[in-house]
Amino acid sequence: MNKIDLKHLAPYDSDYALWAVEQAALLRAGRLDRLDRDNLAEEIDDLARSQESEIESRLDVLLMHLLKWQFQPEARSRNWRGSISEQRRRIHRKIKLSPSLRNVPGEVLCGRST
Repeated sequence: MNKIDLKHLAPYDSDYALWAVEQAALLRAGRLDRLDRDNLAEEIDDLARSQESEIESRLDVLLMHLLKWQFQPEARSRNWRGSISEQRRRIHRKIKLSPSLRNVPGEVLCGRST
């Protein structure tokens, strides 16, 4: 990416990539007064939600392959076995990196309370 100009900041809705790089540069430079706080906060919230969404998506794949494994034994394949292992491993790793997500699988499987 080209050198950024912190004097003329890109609007959030016109060049997201440039906006994100500029916001990171402002944070690193301690220029908190120039931050686009509302959009930056929303992006951080979205990042957290995306972590939950990834676990949910991996659970969907895992459950589908576990059900196929259980109820279609004649169609079992190494691909299903590999996918089952891979989804379990990635869910475990995501939770290991962010322990606050440890309840997400149970919430997804049992239904979230709102």
